[in-house]
Amino acid sequence: MQNEYYVQGNSEYGRTVMVPFSVFQHHLASLEYRNNRLKLKRLSVRADLLSERCKGVGLEFRQLMQADFILFMRDLLNHPDRMFHWFPETLLYIGRGSSTAFEVFAWSKSSAYFENAKKLLGIKNKEDLIPLLEAFQKDWRLLPRWESNSFSPVSLLGFNEIATKP
Repeated sequence: MQNEYYVQGNSEYGRTVMVPFSVFQHHLASLEYRNNRLKLKRLSVRADLLSERCKGVGLEFRQLMQADFILFMRDLLNHPDRMFHWFPETLLYIGRGSSTAFEVFAWSKSSAYFENAKKLLGIKNKEDLIPLLEAFQKDWRLLPRWESNSFSPVSLLGFNEIATKP
C-alpha cells in the first residue's frame, strides 16, 4: 500500500505515471446504469457483486470488508489532502451501529500484535489515529453514507481496546 503503481496511459494526458493504490478504484457508470435500467433500487451494485463473488471461494465477505476498511483508513491517514479517497463500498453491509472490531484490530488489543498491525495503516502509534477519528466526530460528512447508513471507525478499529494488553 505504501508503494506507488506505474500507469503508462497517464503520460498521454500529462499526469504522473506513478500513482497510489486508490487508482484501482473507479466509479463504474455501467453498474449505475444497470441499477437504473433494471430498476434494481440497490444502494451499491458493486458491493452486491463483491458479496456474491465471495461465496464458495474460501474468502469470507467480512474479510473483504476488513480489507476495504483498511484501505479507506490508510488512504485518509496517509493522504488527507487528496481530493478523492478510497471509498469502502463493501461497508454498506457492515450493519448499522456495528460495535464489533474487525479481526486484525481485535487482535491488536495485544501491544505486541499492534506493533505489526499498525503497519497496515501506515501509522507509528495508536495516537496517530486520533486526529482522523476526531475529524469524523466533528464532521459526519467525512464518512461514506448509503442513505442513512454509515459505520463507526472507532468501533471497527476497536480503538478503545488497542494496545491495552501486553
